Amino acid sequence: MSADAASLPTLDLVCLGEAMVEFNQSPDEPTRYTAGFGGDTSNCAIAAARIGARSGYITQIGDDVFGARLLALWRDEGVDTAGVRVLPGGDTGVYFVTHGPNGHEFSYLRSGSAASRMEPASLPLAVIGGAVLVVDLRMFGLGFRNQPVAAVATAARPWLIGSLALILLTGYLLFSSLAAGKYYWNFAWWWKMYFLLAAIVYTFTVRQPFALRRAVNASAGVAKLVAGVSIFLWLGVAVMGRAIGFI
Repeated sequence: MSADAASLPTLDLVCLGEAMVEFNQSPDEPTRYTAGFGGDTSNCAIAAARIGARSGYITQIGDDVFGARLLALWRDEGVDTAGVRVLPGGDTGVYFVTHGPNGHEFSYLRSGSAASRMEPASLPLAVIGGAVLVVDLRMFGLGFRNQPVAAVATAARPWLIGSLALILLTGYLLFSSLAAGKYYWNFAWWWKMYFLLAAIVYTFTVRQPFALRRAVNASAGVAKLVAGVSIFLWLGVAVMGRAIGFI
């Protein structure tokens, strides 16, 4: 790996799961609860960060005060939050810890929580978005300015190809299991497919060959045009994907 590629941010550990806000009952005052945070995967990411590892977390939180507190927690602890998505109108899961004759008892309020509504395609699409955006922004002259466009594109290429393969696989499984009947007449689903096909063809026939050229002048007119079309197509995939659930 080149020095330029090695200098791109990497993670030692990535955790995927649901974090919740905890309310722990005081043994001495049964009506008093102390607020905290819970979730094994979140705890793992935080513990890794505390001992010096570069950790990241992938989850979905609600657009509420509890989600905001979790996001602040991860950022304060040095956990990478690029994979954390805030679900508009969603609720963050909570649970209560009470103390009885049998010890700790847990009561969960997470049915329909933001994290429970994550979809199989969300992860690879988020990774694709990051791998695409980091290169396109570089071609706009934004971010990683001390590195050539080709170095950024080379470092992001494995993430792009791997996540694209994953989204095609999970998309096929989802379609064959339920989407064939549920989404076939949904025009947003068809537009997502059109955008996805156009984005894939454009990425590998125009954008990738252009970005990997060592003579690319970042922020030049042609580079901005190539990057702008790429962002437009992948944004169309994301927007139409979200629109499916509302149509």
